Amino acid sequence: MQSYCLKCKETANDPDDLHCRRKLVAEVKHLLSQGGLEEAENLVSNAQFDIEWKREMFKRFSSELVRQRGLAGWEVYFKKVEQDKEAAKRGQVSLSLLANKYAISVTELVNSEGPTPLTMILLRIEAKEVLEETVLQLLEQESKFYILARYYFQVYEESGGMETGDSWHLAKACKFLRKDKKADSVIKITKEFSSRDIISPKADTAVFTSRAGAFKDLFRFREAKIAAHEAIALSDLFLLHKSDYPYNVLGAIAYAEGDYDTGSEYFSEAIRLGASRKSVDNEIRKIINQSNPKTVNDIVDYLLNKDGERYAWAEKFRVISK
Repeated sequence: MQSYCLKCKETANDPDDLHCRRKLVAEVKHLLSQGGLEEAENLVSNAQFDIEWKREMFKRFSSELVRQRGLAGWEVYFKKVEQDKEAAKRGQVSLSLLANKYAISVTELVNSEGPTPLTMILLRIEAKEVLEETVLQLLEQESKFYILARYYFQVYEESGGMETGDSWHLAKACKFLRKDKKADSVIKITKEFSSRDIISPKADTAVFTSRAGAFKDLFRFREAKIAAHEAIALSDLFLLHKSDYPYNVLGAIAYAEGDYDTGSEYFSEAIRLGASRKSVDNEIRKIINQSNPKTVNDIVDYLLNKDGERYAWAEKFRVISK
């Protein structure tokens, strides 16, 4: 018995309106291959299919869309497709859950014109897609550190986690958690790391250093020193070019504890291993900003007596008693 497409009424072997859906997918694919991005978007927007199916269909071409127009392409797509107010209303609950998960407001995900480009990025993360470098850079420029941390930790888990995971991804997750002032989360996700077999010494060293830095951020200096020395031991044992970062952490801790000579020795070692003077001075500034007035003045006096020309910047931190 001959079948007919329920949509266009043409003769077809496909059930329901699958015939027209197949034609739409084929036409979009052809237009994108010819660089016809706007034509493809218009075709999808005007097609009389349910919005969720159009969303899923268009996601199949996400790589080509990003290649041709970058993230702006997603914004154009959503502006044209998300016209169904009822669908948008139904999506409010899921958007709220998404916003809570990534610690952002719902207004960053949807506005009067529909979902924002950030929505698509988060949906891609939820779908466990690999984000392009341009997208990652955009998130960092927009200070979306927690989103980046969740993304890299997910990639780490997907690559094997504690068993065989790429620890560079874990190190990046820690880096962005610290930038987002979530040192306690760094400690939590690295808690069992010291019990894992060494897979990538350089990346593993970075994880231990991040853990040390997180403890330092929380003024848990004893634990910070342990983690920093674990990083140094790993670096000394396996790396030809030893890491300077743990020494920066130890230098900062020594300053915070009032042991300025020891701190300066650690900082000198960090510079010898490749750290810039700027990075060392930044660590000292962090300690100054976290200290009480007396300690601030003690550090300022120590630095100016040590090298008044190099540390001239410290004078502006001096606390003047009224």
